[in-house]
Amino acid sequence: MLGRATYLSTTIAAIMVTSAAAGRLLPTRPAPTGIAMYEFTLNPQARHEIVRIGREQQPVVVIDGALHEPRSVVNYAARRVRFRAVAPGANFYPGVRAPVPQQYMASLFAVVRPFLQDVFELSPAMPLRADCSFSLVTLEPEQLNVLQRLPHFDTVDPHQVAVLHYLCDATNGGTAFYRHRGTDFERIDAERQARYLAALEHDTERYGSPPAAYFSGSDQRFEQIARFDVRFDRILMYRSQLLHAGEIGACTLSADPRVGRLTANAFFAPKAAAAAVS
Repeated sequence: MLGRATYLSTTIAAIMVTSAAAGRLLPTRPAPTGIAMYEFTLNPQARHEIVRIGREQQPVVVIDGALHEPRSVVNYAARRVRFRAVAPGANFYPGVRAPVPQQYMASLFAVVRPFLQDVFELSPAMPLRADCSFSLVTLEPEQLNVLQRLPHFDTVDPHQVAVLHYLCDATNGGTAFYRHRGTDFERIDAERQARYLAALEHDTERYGSPPAAYFSGSDQRFEQIARFDVRFDRILMYRSQLLHAGEIGACTLSADPRVGRLTANAFFAPKAAAAAVS
């Protein structure tokens, strides 16, 4: 689940030099003095795959081995930042968040920029807004509100792209995408939103409230159409309109970045785009 609370907001300019040829990414400059012990440089051997999912054939970009020293990012999150609970009503993320350093944000943008342009069709001349935070899932299933128990979308804006960087190991589940059975929707845009929300109300009348659990697999309301497993230093990119949910599974619900389900969650969108809703 993605949101916009406690994010570092950065106006993206031409920060890094990248190459999308053969899926390779050129390295960035090292971090400046002050956090020089933490490395945020890119891995020139990074690999990528573009997967089309569901009936609507929406793209999901999978990038493996994005950073040269991803463990250094985990160490930074464990030693240098303070995680805070998401303010009630701010968004629906089930845990705690903290700002990312600008050096990490610059490297992340260098990784994803070719795909923002070539796959998600964001013009290189378009000023972008980028919001990013470290995130840890900490809520127990019984603490989840009703909306946190269901797949969700982040915004109806077709130009906003979600970026999810796994900084945890494969025991931490994955991310899944869904089709809503009652409407056949796999993504929610402005035209579909009212009909979709009405259908969710109908689902509640018909099936009752969802159980107090992190959503997984398929049920009467939603059909899972794709799943991407956690892999350390894996990045997923997808349109924020897509119905999706974290596959939390048996992960450790801890606020310690060294043992919990640590991710970096980011949004990239045109500067004038509407804010995310979750």
